[in-house]
Amino acid sequence: MNNSNRKNISVIGLGSMGFALAETLLKADFNISVWNRTLSKAQKLENKGANICSTPNEAFKNSQFIVASLSNYEAWNNIIDSNQIDIDLSGKTIIQLTTGSIEEVTALNDWVKKYNGDLLEGIISCFPSQIGTEESLILLAGSDNSINNCKDIISILSPQYKNLGSNLIAPTVLSRAFLSGALGGLIGMMNGAVLCQKADISLDDFKDDDLTFIYSISLYFAKSLFINSKAAAPSPIGEHIISL
Repeated sequence: MNNSNRKNISVIGLGSMGFALAETLLKADFNISVWNRTLSKAQKLENKGANICSTPNEAFKNSQFIVASLSNYEAWNNIIDSNQIDIDLSGKTIIQLTTGSIEEVTALNDWVKKYNGDLLEGIISCFPSQIGTEESLILLAGSDNSINNCKDIISILSPQYKNLGSNLIAPTVLSRAFLSGALGGLIGMMNGAVLCQKADISLDDFKDDDLTFIYSISLYFAKSLFINSKAAAPSPIGEHIISL
């Protein structure tokens, strides 16, 4: 790729997931700048061609696209507040892959709008080692224009990414819905194992079919819930579940 045509991307946060994101984008031949509170993590990527930013402000100014992957939104807010980031974000897109609450996502969207930028809100539903593979899954929401502008970036990170439409809180809500179902299923499996043990039934017989059954029945009830909803318009989240 001609160097002048390569997209400039900054990655903020180089924990296990952020490092995997930056490393994958480097392999795809993008111009990558990185910032991390701990310099040693950034230096590992410098040897692979990344530009190290000394401050978050520099990371914002260097690139049209800013990918954030942090432990939580509190870490993000601390970076913004402590570094007094108030630059013009015109022509820039924040790809926020940090898990947050509905309120935190809404507040970030207001902040990005205040400085004339665009926001893509996403949730990563895979392990760092799966980033860039067919097993990677990123749930993403944002305007059609923003998603189209970032499509080549997101496709590198998650070839099977899910576009949830323009509702920015959709990734957060959907991921929590899936987590609730998974935790409920886990509790049910534990209870089922105890029942089998007390009845002297082999756990090998139990484990063969429990996961498939739990997934199927949970999905059935989830679909029924959204199909029978009295909402005036179908929910993008509901439509995504129904499509599974």
